[in-house]
Amino acid sequence: MTTRFSTVVAALSIAGLLGWMASHSPNPAEVLAADETQERSGGSEVPCAVPLSWHIARVDPEFDITLAEATHIVTEGANLWESGADRPLFTLDPDAGFPVRLVYDERQALLVDRERRENTIADLGSQLTTEQEALRARSARYNAASADYMERAAELDRRVGEHNATVRRLNDQGGVPATRGADLAAIGEALAEEREELTAERPALDAERASLLAAEEILNDRIVEHQRMVEEIAEAFPLAAVEAGEYREVVERVNGRVTSVGREIRLYRFSSDADLRTLAAHEFGHALGLGHTDDSTGVMNARARADEPIERLADSDLALFLDVCPTD
Repeated sequence: MTTRFSTVVAALSIAGLLGWMASHSPNPAEVLAADETQERSGGSEVPCAVPLSWHIARVDPEFDITLAEATHIVTEGANLWESGADRPLFTLDPDAGFPVRLVYDERQALLVDRERRENTIADLGSQLTTEQEALRARSARYNAASADYMERAAELDRRVGEHNATVRRLNDQGGVPATRGADLAAIGEALAEEREELTAERPALDAERASLLAAEEILNDRIVEHQRMVEEIAEAFPLAAVEAGEYREVVERVNGRVTSVGREIRLYRFSSDADLRTLAAHEFGHALGLGHTDDSTGVMNARARADEPIERLADSDLALFLDVCPTD
């Protein structure tokens, strides 16, 4: 079964401000003395030899999963078939069952590295989104304060203009009457005081504008860096088929007749318990003798996506099973 590397992270945009059995010592029951043997990948050459006994023979510690946990999850993978087919197909036998091995190699190491880097990028993306929203809120407050300032300044200019026009008109008419002099002087002083207060507000607005521009520039630089990280991970982990699990068997023949079958399942790469369950179910399907289907929703599809774990058999899986293992 293969899976595909895929980058599942979204970048913020600036425009938006942002030797298969030789690797272990086989049990005596697994040693085949035959005049003809065959290594086989894919579906079993001896289909539907049920119930098939199995056991977890190896769990590499790098997976950070216990033998009991692995046994439980792989059992769930077997149960997908038994639930769908509604008949016993597999038996957990720690002593005589064929081995299921969780083998840690560069495939899982690459997956772990990719997920670590994707999480870093996703965390940075979330942080940038939060900062972008905060900067937009600051910009909105600044724009509102600046608009209010300009409105008050325009209103003050209007009133100052009216006051000055009144004074000029009275002067042109021979001077300001004594009865109005004090009032006009008081109005002039109030307008001058209001001008000073308004002028005193300007530096804070200018400082906030400069701060916003600087913050926007910094945020844009970080968005560019985030995008670079996205492109870098896409280059480091290109979309490519990766063998995540494997079913192998050695068939013993005597005079052309199959006399025994040695089986093994190896599971190399999974990102979650659900992913491991689907992977185990896929390889158990091969042990039953099933090949691949083109149905992207099926357990037996050759290229399952780790981010889309399968909860039950698809109709295509059951059809394939019944074709290979009819009820009668």
